[in-house]
Amino acid sequence: MRLVISLLAAANFLLAQPDPALWRFVHPDAKAVIGIDWKQIYHSQASAIMHEKLQDLPIPVPGIQFLNDVERVILSSPGNKDPNSQSEPPVLICVRGHFNQEEVGKALADTGAKRQMYGDVPVYRPQSKSDRDMAFALLDERTILIGDAHSIFEGIERKEWKPASASAIVSRAINLESAYDFWAVITTPGALANQKVMSMFPGSELAEEAEGFELGVSLKDGMSLNLGLDTRTEDGAKKLSAQISKALKLSAKDKPENPVVADLQKKMKIAVEKRSISMTLHLSKEEFEKSARLFDESRKKTQATASSAADPAVQLRLLRPQPKPEKQVIRIDGLDDGPREVPLKP
Repeated sequence: MRLVISLLAAANFLLAQPDPALWRFVHPDAKAVIGIDWKQIYHSQASAIMHEKLQDLPIPVPGIQFLNDVERVILSSPGNKDPNSQSEPPVLICVRGHFNQEEVGKALADTGAKRQMYGDVPVYRPQSKSDRDMAFALLDERTILIGDAHSIFEGIERKEWKPASASAIVSRAINLESAYDFWAVITTPGALANQKVMSMFPGSELAEEAEGFELGVSLKDGMSLNLGLDTRTEDGAKKLSAQISKALKLSAKDKPENPVVADLQKKMKIAVEKRSISMTLHLSKEEFEKSARLFDESRKKTQATASSAADPAVQLRLLRPQPKPEKQVIRIDGLDDGPREVPLKP
């Protein structure tokens, strides 16, 4: 019996540890590392919000039918060498799960991607002009790499690599992964030039003052969000904190249109210490379920409004000339020079 208990304890310990196979695929000079416990999030109350935002993610994952096979995702980027460059930075996405390689390969080929071999690894290259630099590498039944071709081929070279001591950013990422379902470490705000990626993070439009940040979101028994933001100066931290607070207060005024954001704003706590800003948000399971329900109701209302506006009959009524309003006046009797009418403005 003691042996069984020991084995179960060891199994739980091993399952709780970071997957070392994933970290070997992080860019060696990464300035940004983002992780998603996809399995946890996909089956959480946040799934409605996640499905809504899925179309905005800059991750080209053809074959929605494979999403349930994904367990964990890690995205890393070294950023552009030229900070003023407007081109997309190199990105390598490692997807961990359980996949049928033949079915995934067929789904990629059905989109027009061409198959080639890099050593013993099949690599699929999209042929459209916008995605021609992208590649998908099917390493094995547990690992898929997605990214620009150069990063993919470098990643395949690290397939058998056994990592030595972790870099500073990877060490920070491993600590976040042990506590959160979605997390990000960005040491250089411009590392991810893609605006779709940056728009995922609070205060991204104010990044001129920021030097880097850490973000962690946990969806176990409710929701916990922790954001730490470093700025260049103490004065910059105060100004940026004030701007973020102002933006949140403005969102609260939009309660009829966006009740979720307005409700969360009341629970958000912001603190400043020297050059650092911290933002925390904690929701109980009941509070988070309420927010998810409000979001779903708001989304359905927006879709219904959009559908109604697209109705030809509604559009015809909107285009039809409206009758002029009747003239309205105030009549005053009993004056020496007789009754008087004062027109009212519509």
